[in-house]
Amino acid sequence: MNAQRIQEVLQELGCRSIRPCGDHIRANCPLAPYLHKKGIDRNPSFFVKIENADRSCYHCFSCQSKGTLVGLLYELQRFGSHVDQDLLDRVCLEEKQDPAQKARLRPSIFSKEFLMGQKQHEEERWAEEEYAPYAGKVHKYLIERGVSVATCEAWGIGYDPEKKRVMFPVRRHCDGALVGAVGRTVEKKVEPTYLTYFNFKKSNFLYGEHFLKTSSEPVIGEALGYDLPAQEGVVLVEGMMDVLKLYEMGYGNVAGLMTATISKRQASTLKRVGRALYLMLDWDKAGASGRRGAIKAFIEKSPVYDVPGIFPCSNCGSRWSKINDSGDHVCRECGNLWTLYDTEDTRRFKDPDGLTSEEILDCLSHAKRVKISS
Repeated sequence: MNAQRIQEVLQELGCRSIRPCGDHIRANCPLAPYLHKKGIDRNPSFFVKIENADRSCYHCFSCQSKGTLVGLLYELQRFGSHVDQDLLDRVCLEEKQDPAQKARLRPSIFSKEFLMGQKQHEEERWAEEEYAPYAGKVHKYLIERGVSVATCEAWGIGYDPEKKRVMFPVRRHCDGALVGAVGRTVEKKVEPTYLTYFNFKKSNFLYGEHFLKTSSEPVIGEALGYDLPAQEGVVLVEGMMDVLKLYEMGYGNVAGLMTATISKRQASTLKRVGRALYLMLDWDKAGASGRRGAIKAFIEKSPVYDVPGIFPCSNCGSRWSKINDSGDHVCRECGNLWTLYDTEDTRRFKDPDGLTSEEILDCLSHAKRVKISS
């Protein structure tokens, strides 16, 4: 976006002290009421890059927020600020230039592979109108599972009355665009339990990745003064209900694989976030395999923590365990040592969603950092 259009957008957002600064436009940060101390940006620290042939990105050197101009508008909406829909539509339209046109303007940086990637990137995006028939419908199944109406609204959860499935929309990290949805049946003995919509490929995305904050951005718990274990990192779980359970407790940085195995693309998204990783996958053999894959993908990139489960000790019956340096589980009551997942009786294990809030907090507070030798 050119300099004149950037200044017009910032003026419509109510920014002050707008002025050119080299190849940037400088202004007071529009996110100051939400992210700055005392809600004020006294010395203009917000910069938007002038890009005639590419998307313009912003960076605030005070609150460390950054992203595209489109992402800024969605971020303001997420905080509850009013953003004129006409402004949002105009910025979205202007920033979505044709890749071929950009290639002609800057041919040296646009390869064939890049253009193919851009094509795939746009093909993965789905119009909000396609999800509209399901949106805003909160089924009693969610309320019975402990998910509040406010959380359903924040995550855009809906319902498909024809197939009788609760709908979990999935949005991507870079811009919050809708990329697909997963429907879970609310009836017993209906197969499959989960069904994907809109030709959605689950391995390409994480459930909740659009809410993830990078290491330079404050998370909800920190902003509100919550004293939660592992809140400085990303808690990685398997299912959508696991994600919502932790979100209800105050965890904003929580993501679901929607399966037991982490893919390269999911790992790439988490690496860009740049936070420590807390592995709270289901405590069964599939979860054990997914845990090993995640450790292998991250161990040399960022701190990785394994979260112990809660299940009966075969010696004394206690449900509380901890992890030792070898990665085995030790009973906190009697000290009995055993290797997890050595039984076919998976009924002994509970998924994170099946635990109480107190049990989840206890598990996270006893997370053990995985050593590089692992």
